[in-house]
Amino acid sequence: MPRKSKKQKISSALFYKRIAEISKIKEAFALQKTIESSNLSKVGYILWQYPETRNSDITLALRYYSVFHPDMVIGETISFQNFYKLPKMYDIQRDRAKIQNDYKLFKANDSVKRGRKDRSDEYKNCYLKEKAEEICKTAEYSLFFDESGKEGPYFILAGIAIDSYDSNLKMYQQKISLMKEKLCQKYKVKDEELKFGNIKTSNYRFYIDFIDEIFKLEQIPTFYSISIENKGLKQHSKKIKSEKLLEFLLLEVLSDVIQKATKDSLLNSLVDLNIFLDIDGKSPDLLEAKDKENSLQNTLNERYKYFVNINKLQWIDSKDNILIQLSDLYVSSLNNIFSEKPDETPTAKAKKDFAWHFLNKVGIKNIADSDEKNFTFYNKAIVKFSDIFKDKDNQK
Repeated sequence: MPRKSKKQKISSALFYKRIAEISKIKEAFALQKTIESSNLSKVGYILWQYPETRNSDITLALRYYSVFHPDMVIGETISFQNFYKLPKMYDIQRDRAKIQNDYKLFKANDSVKRGRKDRSDEYKNCYLKEKAEEICKTAEYSLFFDESGKEGPYFILAGIAIDSYDSNLKMYQQKISLMKEKLCQKYKVKDEELKFGNIKTSNYRFYIDFIDEIFKLEQIPTFYSISIENKGLKQHSKKIKSEKLLEFLLLEVLSDVIQKATKDSLLNSLVDLNIFLDIDGKSPDLLEAKDKENSLQNTLNERYKYFVNINKLQWIDSKDNILIQLSDLYVSSLNNIFSEKPDETPTAKAKKDFAWHFLNKVGIKNIADSDEKNFTFYNKAIVKFSDIFKDKDNQK
């Protein structure tokens, strides 16, 4: 008997886990108890208990709302205000498709399946064949991010974006690495990983010159960052802040990127993203990484109507990537100024001077003079930043 592949084993495990979760919901209802479960499992429960929902996404959504959100359904009416609070019908439809197509559970009847397939084929013919000449990939961006300040006053996610569609990213990285190597020889410093924490008086000029050389490149990276005060964040928000800040930052980055890439219309362009994050001690496992990628892709789909694709979401060791190292210098410089780190020793002063030099090169000035430092920075523009976790915590 042939052995199952690793991918097949993972799929089987997820299948049985999903069945178990759906069964728990059934048991909880029998005992008139509430249970916390994923939206996917709740949709599975509705498909299981109410067969008529398998053939109609509208019937499915209405039954879902009446079962899991009865307080928002008055008689047979849902107010406009409550619609904002309920799960989106599209998300329910997507979970239904996953259960029926991937898990092969609670399937629709043959005529409905044929109709859904015909509509899917019609969409593909329209957008991928008849308009093939209009739709073409015109942009690819590689983004490198690092974070700083998990336990300090401010948590900051920052990094760089490189237009990698017309340039060879590997050659670009090699060019910067060679530039760094020459500077190491010039200043007789050890050729090691670039880290803000390694800056001191003896290598200060090396780090200053490295940043100056970056801004002499033919393609200068675009710098992006986002920050939030740690004070006041609830435990749930602390756990997801890296993930959520990446999501918000990408939406802002992409609004700028897409405007450049698509010129007058989004309908003739596709944008691919390669996103690299510092591994920071450990990376998520296979399932967690894929879940994060899917979640991020769904967020981008809502904003950009499927014309932005996450080609790669990868956690890498900063020792192996010069652009992650550059992101470390940037995010740590921001944190140094944001948090008003003291500069009473020669080493601390060297770090502070480097941080100001770097931020002035990027174009961010006078952060420390601001009354409120809870700002986001999008490509040199300073914008007021509100509490993005407020609604999420209230839902918890």
